[in-house]
Amino acid sequence: MTIGNQTDLSSVQFRNFCTLGSPMRILLFVLLTLMPALSEASDRVALVVGIANYQQISPLKNTVNDARMISDTLSEIGFDVITLVDTTAQEMRDAVDDFAFRVETADLALIYYAGHGVEVLDGVKKIA
Repeated sequence: MTIGNQTDLSSVQFRNFCTLGSPMRILLFVLLTLMPALSEASDRVALVVGIANYQQISPLKNTVNDARMISDTLSEIGFDVITLVDTTAQEMRDAVDDFAFRVETADLALIYYAGHGVEVLDGVKKIA
C-alpha cells in the first residue's frame, strides 16, 4: 500500500519475494517452514548441484549462480555442504555416494538441483 511518497515495507518485501525465480521461492518457503527443525538439528548436510553447460543442449543462464547462492546460504546457517558446479557424471556419482554416507548419521539432509530436467520416452523423469 502506498500513501503519498511512503511505501509500506511489507508490500516492498512481497514484491522482492515475487521477483525471485520459482526454485528460489520454493527453497525459501521450505527453509522458512523448516526453521524450527533447523535450529534443533546439529548435524546438517546438503548436496547442491548447479549444471549450466551441456554437450548437446543449450546452456542455462542462472543455474550455477543459484547453486552457489544456495550453497553459501546453507553454509551460513550451519550446513555441511557438498557443492557441484558443471561437474562430470563420475564426479556426480562420487558426490552422491559421499552424501548418502553422510546422510546416514545426519539430523537433517537437503538436496538442491538446478539444471535441465528430461522426460524419457517411457515416461520416467530423469535429471539431465
